[in-house]
Amino acid sequence: MDKARKILSSNFKDVPGYDCEPELGVIVATIEMQQEWDRQAKSEGPFAIFQGLNLKRFLIGSWPKLCRFHSPCRGRLIRCLH
Repeated sequence: MDKARKILSSNFKDVPGYDCEPELGVIVATIEMQQEWDRQAKSEGPFAIFQGLNLKRFLIGSWPKLCRFHSPCRGRLIRCLH
């Protein structure tokens, strides 16, 4: 934490009235949130993508790719149109 404070202070030393404490608070909160997400992901396991809202996002994201793969043109749209 002291190292981050020192780096922020030295990088923004030319900015009048700059206070690095709010910035450090954001950084700490972001790291803590990411660690919590990592703990949740580890407890849910690798198949969490196929549950709940993640399943819906997975299907929406993969549907165009699946349709393109299984189409008769298979990505060769220009040749199929001619």
